[in-house]
Amino acid sequence: MTATGGSMGNETLRVAMAAVGETADSLAGKVRVDPKTAGRWVSQGRIPHARTRLAVAKVLGQEAADLWPEPFRRRDLPWFRKWAELEQVAVSIRSYQPLLVTSSATRSTLLAWGAGGRASPARRCPAASRSS
Repeated sequence: MTATGGSMGNETLRVAMAAVGETADSLAGKVRVDPKTAGRWVSQGRIPHARTRLAVAKVLGQEAADLWPEPFRRRDLPWFRKWAELEQVAVSIRSYQPLLVTSSATRSTLLAWGAGGRASPARRCPAASRSS
């Protein structure tokens, strides 16, 4: 598998190199690898070691994950995926927790919005109806 998802070369890397005027030879010299190795990153979509990816990205003024996204993809074990998804939902719910416990006005506002947001401003916030 290549950085671009197929058997062809890494077009993203090719474009980034061209944008700053680098060739496989010049890039190889800057990151201290064999020019043939650098050429394979482009033509065959090979993925360099992590340290080299970072060095190349720095030379090209890019993010390594943009040049080679595959090593940065999350790889959960099949049995763990369910738990990772549940944790993401829990984090999302916990982010609203301070809103839900601050006051009855906040709770009623959130409940009104959850009902489609059709409540009037006075219904949304009981405190607003008392002050007017």
